[in-house]
Amino acid sequence: MALLIGDGLWSVVIFTAIFLLLFLNAVPVLLRIPGLPGKAFPKLTAFINSLDKMLIEHKTSWDPTQSPRDLTDAFLAEMEKAKENPESTFNDQNLRIVMFDLFGAGIVTSSTTLSWALLLMILHPDVQSRRACLGEPLARMELFLFFTCLLQRFSFSVPAGQPRPSDQGVYALPVTPTPYELCAVVR
Repeated sequence: MALLIGDGLWSVVIFTAIFLLLFLNAVPVLLRIPGLPGKAFPKLTAFINSLDKMLIEHKTSWDPTQSPRDLTDAFLAEMEKAKENPESTFNDQNLRIVMFDLFGAGIVTSSTTLSWALLLMILHPDVQSRRACLGEPLARMELFLFFTCLLQRFSFSVPAGQPRPSDQGVYALPVTPTPYELCAVVR
């Protein structure tokens, strides 16, 4: 079974989303039109709703007497300290923005990195059997562990009858591989 990695439409979607976000930032009154944000960005709206739910759960489970579990706890602690300061940037809106940026950046960079790594594996199949240890610091990285787990369980190749993919990127934010298909066979 072939898997389509990348999508020519993805670059268009990113470009369009960035353009719309910049446009809406320049003309914020458009966001006051009932239903427009949800119709313009349905996936973004769903993502923000999930993020809001996660932040509410995090706030209810946060114990200010304990050491911070993560960045959200540390931010909540700073919000608590700055509660009486109306000029403070430690507020719910900025917490939401910080979390959105972190999750958004993490998702895009991870998926792009995996897309490039899988593309290079099917373009250079001779390196798939090599599993040299690159060192403990790199091995601790989740993306590296996920990728090596894939390499241990599957062999990747170009599907029969498909052209060899290009290793030239599509210049967007970030640079992504051109769309390609791959075949993953259980080892």
